Amino acid sequence: MQSKIVLTVLAGLVLLGGLVIGLPNGNPDKWLSDFEHLKSELAGGYANLEWAAEHNQLDLAKLASETEAKLAKASSERQARSIIKDFIASFNDPHLRAEKSDPPVNGPYSEEEWVGPSKTASAKQALKVLGYRKASYDFGIDFDKMDGFKRVASEDNPFPTAILPMKDGRIWGLIRIEYFGEDRYYAVAEAIWRDFSPKMTTDTCGTECWRDFRHQVRTRLMEYLQESVEALEASGVDAIAMDVTGNGGGTEWVEDVARLLTTKHLRGPSSVFVRHPHWVGPITEEIEALKADLLKSDRSPELNTLLRTSLEDHVVLLKEVMAGCPASSLWETSNARLACERLVQDPHGMNLVSSFEKEEVSSLSSNEVLFTVIRHPEKVGLYDGPLFVIVDGGSASATEQFATLLEMNSAATIVGEKTYGAGCGYTNDGIKVYLENTHLRIFMSDCMRGRADGENELAGIEPQIPGWKKGAKGKSRARQLVETLGRQNY
Repeated sequence: MQSKIVLTVLAGLVLLGGLVIGLPNGNPDKWLSDFEHLKSELAGGYANLEWAAEHNQLDLAKLASETEAKLAKASSERQARSIIKDFIASFNDPHLRAEKSDPPVNGPYSEEEWVGPSKTASAKQALKVLGYRKASYDFGIDFDKMDGFKRVASEDNPFPTAILPMKDGRIWGLIRIEYFGEDRYYAVAEAIWRDFSPKMTTDTCGTECWRDFRHQVRTRLMEYLQESVEALEASGVDAIAMDVTGNGGGTEWVEDVARLLTTKHLRGPSSVFVRHPHWVGPITEEIEALKADLLKSDRSPELNTLLRTSLEDHVVLLKEVMAGCPASSLWETSNARLACERLVQDPHGMNLVSSFEKEEVSSLSSNEVLFTVIRHPEKVGLYDGPLFVIVDGGSASATEQFATLLEMNSAATIVGEKTYGAGCGYTNDGIKVYLENTHLRIFMSDCMRGRADGENELAGIEPQIPGWKKGAKGKSRARQLVETLGRQNY
């Protein structure tokens, strides 16, 4: 019988002539190349780089050196990914994250034309492409276990709404907002798509079509919120508490919600963004809109002055973002100081619409550049009574913006516990970097938003009134919160 010779290769080892020889199964040069690319992108585009380093007491040069040493010894792509993820985690910023990914493809925010769902797509197919997801909605606090709790508003309203009597006879209104992004309100979007798709003028829903659809979803959600407020007022409530516990954030739609809940004009928190080419396109578009508005002859002298001033500011701003302010030296020298300012003030104005004719403002191409958000002008200021916002450690990002916006304008009182601390996330879909050798997609914050006291929201928002004792959960938390609310004078 002829014998068989079997050659076995295990774990990168080859048995040859009685010697065990290690075969290279890693490529540190490529992983180090990815890391150099990452450092360069963070230095140019990560808005919280210096703040996070100072707040978390990070020596960036030391952190970079230690990471490079680990990558040089990494024996696999998987290990290299883990090392880079650990590096990212050192900043303790939930908006700065890394995930394994295939090379990115175009999306609705892409510079290239995005091809969305077809006109004949079912609601299920369309919403999957458009990024809508199903979610359940209920109060984050166990109010339903309290005596007298009673739900109001319609069953299909995605914002649970209820009334709760207090011992002193006052009645509190409760509204739950699970998430501040319209993409989690699947049933609402599903109903709108069925009416929306037959009216599409194109075979596929591209970028502009997607924006129009999103606007219609937001409008319907605002109608539901209006229904909630009106149902509570019809029930004779003495105050309203917004339950945004566990609300992880969302989109700029949060500003519309805040403005619906108060008659006060809300001036936004201090907001800055990083000087980076990411902003060149949007600012250029805003410049063109301002120029177009200035060419029209039916503007009041006051509005023309505002348009000219904003145009001048935007031209300067465009030069600043194009110049940038790379912070590569922070990776090289401990406690390095930059010779330029990496962050610039957000250009979007907070002018009062009431200072001008409403129709004149609404017809401007640059209205959202000059004024506070006016996408839903008919849904502003529907409630003028005492307002409280309930937050906890799961309240983050856009939810922190919601709390800050209302607190700094004395439009609401913040109750509960310290928020998560995510702060400003991404503008214009944010800055994303792909590391081709470790197959990591990096998401980074390109903006920074201040709390009512001016500190970065990334530090979390402290409630004005503690809502419950530390560690309280379930019914105990609800009971303590109700007692806290019952003690409030207004």
